[in-house]
Amino acid sequence: MRIEDLQFGRRIGLLDDCQLGRIAQERERRGSAPIGEIVGIGSEEAVGRLDDEVLLADETAADLWLRVVLRLAERRWRAGVGDPVAETEELVGAWGASGRDAWGRLRPRGIDSLFFGGAARRRFLARIRAYVAEASR
Repeated sequence: MRIEDLQFGRRIGLLDDCQLGRIAQERERRGSAPIGEIVGIGSEEAVGRLDDEVLLADETAADLWLRVVLRLAERRWRAGVGDPVAETEELVGAWGASGRDAWGRLRPRGIDSLFFGGAARRRFLARIRAYVAEASR
């Protein structure tokens, strides 16, 4: 994971200092470059070195975190909780360009867009799983 990805996750509230500390320890254990000084764990001055416009314009980081959030949401929807189409539409709408690209690939099509029953729900969740799995390749 790139340093910019970690900063993006921290800025939007998906990572906190404790989680960044664990990531830094794991990177050091594997011999990767330490991230503590770069990300600025515990230092608001270092974290604020990138303004929001620059940080949020990083589409690679935005796409990564969108896939993380979709993976977590898909597990919840698979259990039958919530409305996956409405919630995904809200999520990708708030995500900007990466979200619009994702919605173009994920949205229900054909009869599924008219009647969202059990089979349509399974197909929709399968498209989300496939979209998320592309990132791990």
